[in-house]
Amino acid sequence: MTTFLKLSLALSLVVAGCSNASSEDSVATEPADFETTGTQSEPEGAEETTTSLEQAGADASSEIWDGEEAELFAQKGENFIVVGVAYNDLLNLRATPSASAEILLGARPTGDELTSTGRTWEVSGSYWYEVEFRGETGWINSRFVAYEGLTFDETSDVVAANDGELPAAETLIDLADFVSQQFVSQDVQSEVIQVSEVEIGDLYTVTYDVIGLADDAAKGSRLQVFGVEDESGEAIVLKSVEVTDLCLRGAGDQGCV
Repeated sequence: MTTFLKLSLALSLVVAGCSNASSEDSVATEPADFETTGTQSEPEGAEETTTSLEQAGADASSEIWDGEEAELFAQKGENFIVVGVAYNDLLNLRATPSASAEILLGARPTGDELTSTGRTWEVSGSYWYEVEFRGETGWINSRFVAYEGLTFDETSDVVAANDGELPAAETLIDLADFVSQQFVSQDVQSEVIQVSEVEIGDLYTVTYDVIGLADDAAKGSRLQVFGVEDESGEAIVLKSVEVTDLCLRGAGDQGCV
């Protein structure tokens, strides 16, 4: 009888020990890399999962901007001039490639240069260039910039179009309007924009852009019109016309490329 009680007691202790062990194993611990929706401390040395725009560059930008990165003509370090912007207006340098983005600076219709970073962005068929200008980096609509090409004296062609006579008009603006019409395209619709104010010194001077030519290498022409008063002082006579090519893809020693 005593032996039986001892065996029963021993058996009870063994069963109780096994029951306690099973109860502790049922409390599962999550592995270190288990993802949860709550706050979780990452293991030491884990890689950062949030990438800044500055780190990600175009990849991050594509997630927050409309459009996409484009392969176009602009190369890093190339310079643009502003074209097709009226003399009393500015070309906006924007924080992102969008017409509704923050304006950083304004570039003048003449006299300013913008330097390409080499990036181009396309939004619904419209192309934007990233440029550096006066210490800022931003985006400008490619419609309003061009490469500055070669400059030629075209006075003789204008005189020939006026039956061999130097054209004259009551004002320099009237004279420049006549001159600019000699350079509009006959095949596509051209836009004529006055891009400088009239300057009066020894000569009268004004600058016009003619945008839109039937030439896939040229965006247009920049006309600098010089005039002088006639002897009566009642009219402005053409002195000379200098024409600068406004190039789409680049400018070389032989002209637009």
